[in-house]
Amino acid sequence: MIRHLPALSVGLVLAGLTAACEDRPADRDPAPAPATAAGDETPPTASIIRPSVRAEIEKRAEPAPEPVEARVLFDYGSADLSDAARTRLDEVLATEGLVDSGWTLTLTGRTDSRGGIQANQRMAQERAEAVRDYLVAGGLAIEQITVVAAGEVEPAPDQAGMDASAARRVDVLATPPPPT
Repeated sequence: MIRHLPALSVGLVLAGLTAACEDRPADRDPAPAPATAAGDETPPTASIIRPSVRAEIEKRAEPAPEPVEARVLFDYGSADLSDAARTRLDEVLATEGLVDSGWTLTLTGRTDSRGGIQANQRMAQERAEAVRDYLVAGGLAIEQITVVAAGEVEPAPDQAGMDASAARRVDVLATPPPPT
């Protein structure tokens, strides 16, 4: 009988607490409002959030960066980067967080309509790889970059009516990581 005494006493205590909660009147008076200054309608409030936690919350509220798009043009029959192309790619590399924050890049090589399908496909691939190699030399990890050789098979949506020099290009699309 003595062995059951602790379990019995715990049960009695819980029963007493339950009864006390049920006997509490439901229509208790609310807590009094804090005193306000003369003419002030709303009481001052103080945050219970630590400043370090508040700073973390506010940092998360920053808007996500926008994707970055660039167009790198090439001469006919060439996959060599011009000075203008290098300058444009340097601007892409200067994007805040691009190198070390998990951005992904898609490089889509395109050609004009001159040449055969296979030659255009090969040239589109070489151009996109030239851009990739430059970006990797600039600090990007090769795993961040996807190379697509669209060639003439997949003409750019805006290629109709454009001159051929604008069609010989690599479209760069840098996408930021999803927000955490």
